[in-house]
Amino acid sequence: MSSDYFSSYSRKTSIGKSFKIGFVIFVMGMLALWYSGNIFYQLSFGYLTGKVGKLLVNLKSDIFSWLSQNSYEDELKALKAKNLKVIQENAWLKEEFSQNKKQLSLEGALTGYNVTEARVIGNDNFFDTPILMIEGGENKGFNKGLAVLDENGVLVGLIKKSEGRFSEIYLLYNHASRVGAKLAGTEWNGVLQGSRNLRGVLAMLPLESDIHEGEEVITDNRNPAIPPNILIGSVAFVRDSEDKLFKEVVLNLFADSKNLTKVWIVTGHK
Repeated sequence: MSSDYFSSYSRKTSIGKSFKIGFVIFVMGMLALWYSGNIFYQLSFGYLTGKVGKLLVNLKSDIFSWLSQNSYEDELKALKAKNLKVIQENAWLKEEFSQNKKQLSLEGALTGYNVTEARVIGNDNFFDTPILMIEGGENKGFNKGLAVLDENGVLVGLIKKSEGRFSEIYLLYNHASRVGAKLAGTEWNGVLQGSRNLRGVLAMLPLESDIHEGEEVITDNRNPAIPPNILIGSVAFVRDSEDKLFKEVVLNLFADSKNLTKVWIVTGHK
């Protein structure tokens, strides 16, 4: 055999070995890349396909969330509108109930009497002589000594002075105010005098009278211009008069004259 034959055979053998070695290295490299986080794998078809799939899943989730959120917002708006309607209806019902209650209170306290509504236009809470100014005077038949009530039928005071279209009211805690009153459910009566700190003093009660804190005090029937049994206040505490001949009751007055915007004047019998 010639030397050229051996040389050609040797070359072919060398190429075959090199191909086998190269193939083994390629396979091992691909396996190494498959199990690693190498950047080359991240550019492979499998990785990119996974990323696209994940993107589609996230997109579907986002669209579903957006649709759900819009649906939730629509439901929330509908509930808020329904809530507002209920609140408005409740407010209307409360106002109706309040107005009916006021009317019942006045009617219950003043059966058989004429009552005229008047607007408060001034409130002077001077220390000893608190007064109210109201719209309406002689033009509406408001005369000196008439009883003035609040919306709940509670005695506020008496008209002290009445002129053409305006009147002046002495509040119950005015030191110049005097009203005949008694303990509710008894015949123990006296004279209610004005005092300070939104209070009144029911004076000249008999020493034998049995009086307890919290008992109600009402008007008596000694003044024909003032209806009897009108609420005035409740007993805060009891004390003896200075001469020790009578008992005196210090009252918490029911009417809140500082917040009055309207009053009702008892103008006489029906």
